[in-house]
Formats: sequence, structure tokens, C-alpha cells
Amino acid sequence: MKKFFILIILLAVFIVSAQAQNNNLHIVQHNDTLWDLSKHHYKNPFLWGKIWMNNTYINDPNLIFPGEIIEYTKHGITIYQPKIKKIIEPKQVETFEKFDSAVWSDGKNYYSDCQQGMCVWKKSNFDIGKISFDEYKNMEVSLNDTVYIKTNKTLPHFVYVYRPLKDYSLTDSSLSIYTPIAIITINGKVKNAYKGTITKAMCEVSKSDIISTVYPFKNLAKKTGETYILNNVPVTDLYTRHVNLSKHLGYDIFLKTDKPLKNIVGKYIYIDRVSENIPENSNIGKGVVLNQYKNYLLVHFHYSNNLKEIMDRTQNYVIR
Repeated sequence: MKKFFILIILLAVFIVSAQAQNNNLHIVQHNDTLWDLSKHHYKNPFLWGKIWMNNTYINDPNLIFPGEIIEYTKHGITIYQPKIKKIIEPKQVETFEKFDSAVWSDGKNYYSDCQQGMCVWKKSNFDIGKISFDEYKNMEVSLNDTVYIKTNKTLPHFVYVYRPLKDYSLTDSSLSIYTPIAIITINGKVKNAYKGTITKAMCEVSKSDIISTVYPFKNLAKKTGETYILNNVPVTDLYTRHVNLSKHLGYDIFLKTDKPLKNIVGKYIYIDRVSENIPENSNIGKGVVLNQYKNYLLVHFHYSNNLKEIMDRTQNYVIR
């Protein structure tokens, strides 16, 4: 009888071993580990967790015992080491806005802080013709009106209209400021004049305005550089204009400081009101310097910068 039971046990072991071989079953042997079994069966020891997850009776993956039956399967969790791809950060592309740039004149030459630095023109290269129009219909002309330009130069497709601000701007009699107010599209030539249409205008155009092929501008990043920090610099003269010729809207402030300032173009400045010779720290507005000539500045205040009040000559100001 004893031999019979031994035979039955051996037969059972043989059957289980056969099933283990045929059905991806394994009988745990002495010194077996999930690491070694994974290495042997999956050819990858790091997949030991797959065996553990699919044999739910194993509570502790570090404790498996001889005689336990482990089933290998293709299903269930797979542990793998992904290939690490190099992450390429996209380049940060700065976006820019184009701002009109004033032209300054000392009576001999015309100056402007252009995109590539200071531009200088002679009068004959800046003021190139005279504008005329039907005075029976208009004392001045504006958007979509027809005009005629007399000149001895060959005109490009566009010309620009400048207004001299000398009569009612900064009080320095030796300096003139010219600001762009309109764009004229040239349609063709009629006898001894060019015929054009005013296609952009921030105000009405008169016969005393200047016609020029020059259009200085400044491209500045929308998130323009750092703020210009300086102890209070008195503003000794100013003139304000409303701007809508370019894509931007806001106010341009022409001002004169009591001394020239270096490396200030393209930087932000703050304006404070002065009361009884003491700056109020009122922070009237934050503007970006577009243009500079000696100790004269052109500062643009965008509406989004919350210009609190329009400055006038009855008040004293400082920049910082």
C-alpha cells in the first residue's frame, strides 16, 4: 500500500511538471526568485513584477516557497525601460511692434533714430515736394481724398506726410520736430505732378505739411527690455500728441530733460508729477523711449500701460 501512495505522488508530480512545461507553469524550486524566473522565461529579469501581478496568491514578491506553482502569462502588467528621447525646447520667437519715429532738425540736417541706428538726411533728401489739392472742395484733405505732389524726383509707390511741430511744441527755437501724420499712395503721373490718394491719416493734411520718401521707424519687442532706473531727472519742456497712424494706439510725449541720457532708447521710464519742487511719486505712466536726439526724447505711452493723466505744461515732471 505504501509503495502505491508513493507511486501516486510521483505520478502527480510528473503530471504537474508536464503541465508546467506545456502550459507555462513552473513549480518553485529551492533558491528560486522572481528575478531569476523572469530572466529565464522572459529573457529580462526586470519583468519579475509581471509574474508577481499575475500570480495573485503571492503576497510578498520576496517570499516564494518550493512546491508553489507559478503561471507565466503574456497578459497583465509589463515593466519596461522606455527609450529616452532628447527633448528639444522650441525657440522663443520675440514678436515686435513697429512704432513711428520722429525726425529732429537743427536747421541743417534731419535726424532720426532708425532701426539700424541714427539716420541723417539733408533737407533736399527729406523734404522732396509740395502737396496741392482742390481748394474749392477742401481747405484741408484727409483719408481717401485725392492730392497732387509736385516734385523733380521720381516717387516710389508710397510717400509720407510730416507735420513740423516747431510752432507749438518744444520751445527751443534752434530745433524742429517732424512727426508722420499720413501716408499717400501714388496712383500715377499727371502732367508735371504725381496723383495720389491719402490711404492713412491721423489728422487732416494741409499744404504746409512736408512730403517725404523717408519713413523712420523703430521695431521694439512687445516685452520691451528693462526699466530705466535713475534718480529723478527734471523734464524742462514737453509736447503731447495722440497717435493712431501705426498699428499702436496711445500717446507720444516729446520732452526735454535737463541733461542727455545714455542708452535709453527701447527702455521703459516712469513719469512723476512734481509739487513744490518735490516729486510726488505719483507714477502717472510708464512709457517706452522710441527716439532720442541729444537731451530730447520721444516716449510712447500705450493705453494698456494706464497713463493716468495727459501731461501739460502747467505742471512740472520728472522721469525715473
